[in-house]
Amino acid sequence: MAKKRNWTQIGVLLLFLVVFPVISYFYLKSGYDYRVDAMQELQEYAPLPMAPPTDVWGDSLQAGRDVVLLHFIDLENADQRDRMGKYMGEIHEQFDGVDRVQFWAGFEPADSMQIKAFLDNYTLWDPKQYHVFDRADFTADFAFLEDGVTSKSFVMLSDTTGTIRNFYNLENGNELVRLVEHITYLMPPEKRKPATFKPEQEL
Repeated sequence: MAKKRNWTQIGVLLLFLVVFPVISYFYLKSGYDYRVDAMQELQEYAPLPMAPPTDVWGDSLQAGRDVVLLHFIDLENADQRDRMGKYMGEIHEQFDGVDRVQFWAGFEPADSMQIKAFLDNYTLWDPKQYHVFDRADFTADFAFLEDGVTSKSFVMLSDTTGTIRNFYNLENGNELVRLVEHITYLMPPEKRKPATFKPEQEL
């Protein structure tokens, strides 16, 4: 009986000294490898286009200080408008109150009544984080984008230096999740939060 108890004790000791550490190592390594792969997807494409010092509501901006999601919305294209509203609403909810994550939206046409209806409909009325512009204010050449991407539900992501690091077609669920992960990696350390975004079924 004593011998059996000794073997049990040895087994438990081996479990704590060998098995658990090995499992923990592979778990941590897989997480590290995943993060490295995600970070390698972040290139340095171009400077973030200069926006006016204030948005259409007169709110001031501080470019090159925050993580910025730049996107364009065609208010006369109901399908693109509704998709972008849905996606931006979900992403904004994830980072609501995180001031170092800013949303820059270029609208076409820049009709204040239509814009206000859009913001109200998708719970995006947030002068501190969601900034509204006239699409014509952005005259930069986005030559690095894929052909036709500007007609899709896409967003560009820039880091705290004002450099565009990647762009995403939000109609692709994997890219939508990756965008949320990349935002958390680019955020200043004191503002980071876990990426828990789970995209709903596509429209």
